Amino acid sequence: MLRKAGVCVLLGLIPFAAAAADAYQRVIDKVAPGYEILRREDMLQDEVALRNFLPADEIAKRKKKQSPGLIVGRFNNDSFPDFAALVVNRTSKSDEPDRKEYFAARLVVCLRAKAPQQYRCEILPTLRGDYIRLPYWADLELFKVSGEIECGTPGNTIRAYYPEGWKGKRPSSGERDLPARKLRPKHDAIGEYAIGSNDGRTLFRRADGVYLDCADAD
Repeated sequence: MLRKAGVCVLLGLIPFAAAAADAYQRVIDKVAPGYEILRREDMLQDEVALRNFLPADEIAKRKKKQSPGLIVGRFNNDSFPDFAALVVNRTSKSDEPDRKEYFAARLVVCLRAKAPQQYRCEILPTLRGDYIRLPYWADLELFKVSGEIECGTPGNTIRAYYPEGWKGKRPSSGERDLPARKLRPKHDAIGEYAIGSNDGRTLFRRADGVYLDCADAD
């Protein structure tokens, strides 16, 4: 069972990238027991199929990533580095007969607190919902989005995502009017992209903790 948002986890100083990835996993172990950050081998198992969607240089870049399901950025308005991770529970399968290869998954965003090396984590559904297929070759990956963001079109309703445990007031539908303009945030957004279907989203976190699905993550 996933724990609610707002958990703070203590970490020691992590000097190297590989050790940092292990430290991020320890945070996930606290807020989402049984879940693991997606590994590089989860996303690049069928390189022949991947060539149908990406040039060779992009494939090479992805091979160098420790995990396409882990990014570091500033996802709220403070100056501390945060991280976001796609996580999967390899022992929790879908009970639908035609989805036996699908496992429980979440997008976890962990925001650094003021105290040294502490995080407050927020749990959201992935672009594919609460289950993803394993093994797969490149269905989902995360990337950091910086600068101006196109957030919807005038008159349309933008989907809002509320982290598990969020206690604010929810509208009856999506967030109206806010998407009718470009956003110039002082912090990064989270891009989530499905290569095989050319589908994606850009999640912008507002100050009240609501995430807006601003645009396709092209």
